Amino acid sequence: LADWLRERDDIVLFGHVSPDGDTTGSTLGLWFALQAMGKRAVVCLPGGMPLLYTWLPGADQILDPETDALPFEPETALAVDVSEYDRLGEAGVKRFDSCPFRGVLDHHKTNDGFGQLFVLDGDAAAVGELAVELIAALGVMLAGKRQQRMREELLQYGTRVTGIVIEVWVNHSVRVNGRSPLLARVQCTFPT
Repeated sequence: LADWLRERDDIVLFGHVSPDGDTTGSTLGLWFALQAMGKRAVVCLPGGMPLLYTWLPGADQILDPETDALPFEPETALAVDVSEYDRLGEAGVKRFDSCPFRGVLDHHKTNDGFGQLFVLDGDAAAVGELAVELIAALGVMLAGKRQQRMREELLQYGTRVTGIVIEVWVNHSVRVNGRSPLLARVQCTFPT
């Protein structure tokens, strides 16, 4: 799939109807990677960007295939986390089919591989796992990996990440775009 994407341009990344965090985050991550490669790309989510995820970087660039015009004539479509063809939505199906090159990246065992090229790993817990592997195969370094390495270095030097998270998110009641300090409590459950 990485080689296939390297050879293409004018790419539309499609998520599924009623977009969840997996399809939303994975399409955005792939979009950032394609942009870093100099590719012209766009993300289409049926119904547009869910309000729950509007704080994500790139959220303001998400298009709704039902209502939004594309900024270019796409040649390549990649369905991400779309387990069944009709889960692209009516307008998504039309736009997906209009592309000469069509692929699928998914983790649902029920997916019958409706693209010309598809990568399916039913053992993956989420398509996000596959998206991270694909981004790495594309040779793109996104901030997440860098931040993870920085976190690992801080832990090696004895930094108490949990303490920092509690101080910033809980004790000071910091809210960013309406996000609750509950997120910090969830983060604190991960090993440090």
